[in-house]
Amino acid sequence: MKNVLIITARSNSSRLKNKHFLKINNKTIIQILVDRLKYLNNYSNIVIATTTNPEDDKFQLFCKKNKIDCFRGSENDVTGRVLKAATLYKAYYITLITGDCPLVDLSIIEQLYEMIKINKYDFVTNSDLRSYPDGMDVQIFKRSILNEISKNKLTKLEKEHVTLSIRRRKNKYKFFNLVAPKNLYWPELAVTLDEINDYYFLKEIVKKFSNNLRMISCEDIINIIRKNKKLLKLNNYIIRKGDN
Repeated sequence: MKNVLIITARSNSSRLKNKHFLKINNKTIIQILVDRLKYLNNYSNIVIATTTNPEDDKFQLFCKKNKIDCFRGSENDVTGRVLKAATLYKAYYITLITGDCPLVDLSIIEQLYEMIKINKYDFVTNSDLRSYPDGMDVQIFKRSILNEISKNKLTKLEKEHVTLSIRRRKNKYKFFNLVAPKNLYWPELAVTLDEINDYYFLKEIVKKFSNNLRMISCEDIINIIRKNKKLLKLNNYIIRKGDN
């Protein structure tokens, strides 16, 4: 059963354009994410699902250089874009990560993948009811249920947020939300890239692990911040967009 790891990303973000190509220690945000994800061994393909807009040509060039796949589709219908990418690469499972989360904990991805395989879930995530920090979001689900849901008339918001349509109908499926253990419970913390101050925040975290970014975990990040709470002042004022 093929597990295709799909990263959604585009250049034309309303709050921070070209954010995935900002650099930390001479590596772009998207490079940091892809380099880390390549250490996983439970996927068949890594695909960046971006738009057909000319400004996103850079993603196609990036994918070619890094020997991963690129799929280009609608800017506004992200759900349709992801489904078409997953169909093209014959995914049974889709592991969905956003390009805004370069420091997502690889162990969470591994844990959720084992859960969906062993327990035969349709959908597993750690972000339906947030308990982990924002930026640790992982969603793994059967392509078949996204295909089924997409046959409905989706709202604008459901097209923008890939799994919202599934989560709104989760009683129909074998669904599981992983809750953070006590030491990782910090739903208000943002380790994601929405605005420029998020970049400055991520830069400070990455500096601490410049030689071993693969191993950085959610626990490591929380420990760094607890020791240096001034870091929170960089981005804790930012209002995050919800999808509900």
